[in-house]
Amino acid sequence: MKTTLELPDHLMRAVKIRAAETDRKLKDVVAELIQRGLAGPLIEGGNEQSDNPRKKCDALDALFAAGDELASGGIDVSGWAAHSREVWR
Repeated sequence: MKTTLELPDHLMRAVKIRAAETDRKLKDVVAELIQRGLAGPLIEGGNEQSDNPRKKCDALDALFAAGDELASGGIDVSGWAAHSREVWR
């Protein structure tokens, strides 16, 4: 299915680098990263207004772990990671 997403430039750049480094199509890398994110803990209610802060933290931890994995693969996500941790914690 085709869709349009607005993503931060630095995040999209990191995904494009991952695709190029692994010689894969951008859509395949995005699909894999989304699939990994969906495999993590679910935030109750599907939005930021969850009544269970622990579930929200679990989901954020999974997101941060994905960022750490990108970084370990040589993709510079330090600015995004630092900003995200500051804003969401």
